[in-house]
Amino acid sequence: MSFWKKLFGMLNSVKNKESKIGSLGEIAFEVSNYDRIFTLNNYSKSISANYAEHDVIGSKPILEFTGPKLQTISFDVRISSYLGYHPRKQMNQLIEYCEKGAVLSFILGDGPIGDNKWVIESISETTEEFMGNGEVLSCIATINLKEYIENEVKADANS
Repeated sequence: MSFWKKLFGMLNSVKNKESKIGSLGEIAFEVSNYDRIFTLNNYSKSISANYAEHDVIGSKPILEFTGPKLQTISFDVRISSYLGYHPRKQMNQLIEYCEKGAVLSFILGDGPIGDNKWVIESISETTEEFMGNGEVLSCIATINLKEYIENEVKADANS
């Protein structure tokens, strides 16, 4: 093989690279050289705990840690036909996941986020541009995830 064929092959392989940022279920977040961009913005994760408050006569209440709350994640995605994605098709997939209670893996980078899977608790859509026929050209979806814990029934040690 000639030098030029090798060089051309190497340049094509670099040019055609895609970068998979992560995924939510079967929806991939990516940046590619094919004018396809579907990435997360404004990512935030919330972790908190539950506390019971016990009244004490003549003093301030005492707090008792009762366990962790479910974690939540929120982020935006811009879905644009200019960036290689059909907004209505992508929104329909997200809406289906939400309304059917789909339990999803959420992966960013090299691995899953958290120790458990996630459900879409809510989605809001802000349309940025319409075509003359009313078709959406570009929108921003705000997605709110909630941690999903598998239902584990623990055996009573006294039975």
